[in-house]
Parts: sequence; C-alpha cells; structure tokens
Amino acid sequence: YISVTGVQTCALPIRDLLNEGGGTGKNQFFERIATKMIGDKYSYFIDDNNEIYNSFNSLFEGKLLVFVDEAAGKANHQNSDTLKSKITKKKLNVNKKMVSQYTVSDYSNFIFCSNNANPIPLKKGDRRWAVFDVNPEKRGNKEYFENLVKNLEDDEAIQYFYHYLKYSL
Repeated sequence: YISVTGVQTCALPIRDLLNEGGGTGKNQFFERIATKMIGDKYSYFIDDNNEIYNSFNSLFEGKLLVFVDEAAGKANHQNSDTLKSKITKKKLNVNKKMVSQYTVSDYSNFIFCSNNANPIPLKKGDRRWAVFDVNPEKRGNKEYFENLVKNLEDDEAIQYFYHYLKYSL
C-alpha cells in the first residue's frame, strides 16, 4: 500500500530475473507514467544508487516518487538501516550546500528497478517492501513496446489509467 500522505508507505523493488538482461520495459513504463501523472516537479529519477545516501539531499525535497534505475545491491545492503528509514520517515532534513539545514514533510515513495536478484536488503516480515518480478514474455517484441510507448504518451490513456488506479484499487 502506497499513500502520498506518508502514513503508510512501502517501496517497490521490481526485478527482471528470468533470463536476466533487461529489455522488459520497466523504465519505459515508470518514466512515462511519472512524467504524465505526477510531473517532473514531483518525481525524481536516479541513475546512481549511491545518490540516495549522499549527505546533500535537496533534490529529494517535495518528491512523491523516487525511481531508482539499476538498483545496486551493495550500496543498499551497506546502508540497510538508512534505506529503511528513508522509506518510512515522515520528515526530511534537507541539507543543501552553503545553506542551513531545515525540515520538511516527506511524501516520497520509492521504486527500485534492477536486473539483479538481490538489490534490496529484504528480511522476512519486513513491511516496507512489495517485491515484483517482471514477466519477460514480451522482451524483444518491438511491436509490443512501440504500442506501449504510444499509449503511455497518450494523455487520454494516461487519464484512464489514473482513474483506474484511483477508483478501482
């Protein structure tokens, strides 16, 4: 369950494990959905997993969705407690260079995508995670992904998907 109120949050690790190698549309889907539904102002895309743990964190301020591409197991396992705190905390102490620190409400939800089996420090019973493994059935199907991208760029299709998420789940 993900809530933008920050009261109940979880992170979504999405793994491409079967026949590792990517190409299942994880990034295509979330980048376009976030851009259309949430907007650039409220979403943040990370290419370097270590950025999550950087002491200068002002880029996370005001974000609803943080998308971590190619989530790196080593960094996440080394910073396990910090990561768990980032997922469940309700306040963010913003640390900008050459500016006094200040605190804001934190509404961030995280999605971690990876082609690795163990990118996240998961323990039995941990309520912070909802893990999904993608189906590689469409990998390499150019026509399928062209159609997917076309629909993800269609404002009306995104609006229908938004209403589905809002009222059907």
